[in-house]
Amino acid sequence: MNLRLALIVLPFALVAGLVQAYFWIPGYDDPALATPSRLEAFIEGESGDAKLLNPVLHADSQSGRVVSLLFDGLLDLDENLNLRGRLATHWTIAERAYLVVDDSSRFPDGAPVSAPELLARTRAALSESDTSDSRPLLISARVVEGGKPVERPPLRGTGDPALVNMPPRIELNLSRIEPDLLERLVPILGRDYVDGFEPDRFYPGHVPADAERRLMRERLPVLEHNPVIVFHLRDDVEFHDGHPFTAEDVKFTYDAIMNPKNLSPRTADFEPIKSVEILDPLTVRVTYKRLFSPAVNVWTIGILPAHLLNARALSREADETGLSDAARSAFGLRDSRFNRAPVGTGPFRFREWQSDELIHLTRNPDYWDGAPEYREYFFRIIPDPLTKELEFRAGAIDTYQLQPFQVDRFRRDPRYRSISGLQRSYTYIGCLLHTSSKGHNGRR
Repeated sequence: MNLRLALIVLPFALVAGLVQAYFWIPGYDDPALATPSRLEAFIEGESGDAKLLNPVLHADSQSGRVVSLLFDGLLDLDENLNLRGRLATHWTIAERAYLVVDDSSRFPDGAPVSAPELLARTRAALSESDTSDSRPLLISARVVEGGKPVERPPLRGTGDPALVNMPPRIELNLSRIEPDLLERLVPILGRDYVDGFEPDRFYPGHVPADAERRLMRERLPVLEHNPVIVFHLRDDVEFHDGHPFTAEDVKFTYDAIMNPKNLSPRTADFEPIKSVEILDPLTVRVTYKRLFSPAVNVWTIGILPAHLLNARALSREADETGLSDAARSAFGLRDSRFNRAPVGTGPFRFREWQSDELIHLTRNPDYWDGAPEYREYFFRIIPDPLTKELEFRAGAIDTYQLQPFQVDRFRRDPRYRSISGLQRSYTYIGCLLHTSSKGHNGRR
């Protein structure tokens, strides 16, 4: 009797279970029904693993994507690609320019050039009304005495620095950067003053070759532009370990980039900087050697924690790892364990890195701009583009870099929506031209 009842009831129970599974067990389209916490995690599919999680050292897009969530820059770009403050609340841009007093020359009216006369004429020329801006261009001007020998870079790229007997100069403090300043001064100086300036006479005991004259003009120009950016920093920012962020970290990041031992790929962006000065714990002044159009934009780079990576901290790390004397002398920022367990000020904190598998970040609840909505952020390494598409359709990843042939599939699928936005990037198609010897056709 029991067996007969079981054989009758069992098919109905099986059918009921299948019906329930159809309506209640989540499929590929609803992975969050089984695990609601999935809605608080964001998973990116990456083609390759990161290399170094350090904003001044990484040179690959995978590392850069992770770094952007762990570190903040002084500035970043909004959805319209306009600069906005991040670790810096605001910034001001001005200029300090230096005009050489060439006392061997004459003004267009025939009067000999002297420092007091050049100062007076320059003040008059730059104090005239400027319809392009409501602010007066000239803030102040003074004579800087010359004669003191200063070191300039070697003229041949190697060897000892060249000594220059600096001539007297007019220091001009301007309210803004004026790229055409020299052209504005030509009417009072005369074109011969500009074109005829010979800096080689200020290099004592050196007879320049023709190739060196151009370098002399670059290193001792008749008018030197020194743009100045002053950053005012936030006072409510901490690194992930609780250490406060200050101007010292900004200067340390610049020094780390320019240290040749670190081999930073960002050096070219920061080489035009003449000095980075800490005015107070929350104010930094950056002075440039010359006009440099990306000067402000380069400060979107992530800022490093000085207390974890300065010489004292690296020396302590070298002691802890038991390095030999030879290895200690070579130990530097590129060798630090920081690069695989970074500490920044960003919206996410580093949690775990399984090489060629995943990188796991967690929400920074103390983030100065408010904690992110996602509790966890994962970067999964999935090299194959077809596998990434299958994982995306299954809900195992939330985003990935589509191949061109995959884009049309999703556009035709009503379950997906196409969203576009602005991005700073470029691409190109390279063409290699092969030429043959004379008498034969070239081929492309």
